[in-house]
Amino acid sequence: MTRASTRKPRRAPMSSAAPAAAVADTATRGPGRPRSAETHQAILDAAVSLIGAKDYRDVTIDAIALEARVGKQSIYRWWPTKADLVLEAFTEHSLSRMPPLVPSADAFADLEADLRRFYAFMRNDLVARGVRSLIAEAQLDSDFRAKLYDNVHRVRCTALRRVLRHGYELGQFRDDLDEDALAHVIHGAFWYRFLAGTRFPADDVYARSVVALLRPALARDEQRQGGVAERKSAGRAAKSSRTKAGEKMRAARGARSVKAAGR
Repeated sequence: MTRASTRKPRRAPMSSAAPAAAVADTATRGPGRPRSAETHQAILDAAVSLIGAKDYRDVTIDAIALEARVGKQSIYRWWPTKADLVLEAFTEHSLSRMPPLVPSADAFADLEADLRRFYAFMRNDLVARGVRSLIAEAQLDSDFRAKLYDNVHRVRCTALRRVLRHGYELGQFRDDLDEDALAHVIHGAFWYRFLAGTRFPADDVYARSVVALLRPALARDEQRQGGVAERKSAGRAAKSSRTKAGEKMRAARGARSVKAAGR
């Protein structure tokens, strides 16, 4: 009597499509039970909320799990580190919520609209506090700084390049400009004021002013003259915005003085 073999039958080779499907399934589910969209969303919401209220270093995985009402293993199943979780929260979760930009036949108007929607997004108190906290942490941690650059700054630059290339295709923007340098110039104006805590004009006024200043560098020769009136108009709007802000501050100081004198 021969001894029965205990070997398991050999599996058939996977088709070429199987590895891709397996990878996609792992990315969607992670090991263990199927990925819950509600749980995933709750974790991202919790991360954004806590980073907006505390410094990055003061936010722990334990705190995020408690805020999201999930176990820590649910978090580690999808994100290997706190940095990966927080950066996804501020890119795919937050930046993706900006309204999409629909290209038009006016590339300068598209650029203004793109900047306006970004400024409005960053004006949100929760987002602003969170981003400042992440930038502060990046000054102390070079690995985190590299991830922050890839996940936030590079994402914004990519979106801006789409607007610029649309302008090239329309024949309205020069096609010999350095896209990287231009993206840094455009965003540098914003980040300087954002980090310095300088008061911003209204989103539409500031976006219009930036585009008006850039027009001579961006526009093809035949379009530069047409931007003179727009630059003057944007300058007047920015000056008016500053004047109104100054009047409000003076009125507030006057009201405080009257109140103090009456005591």
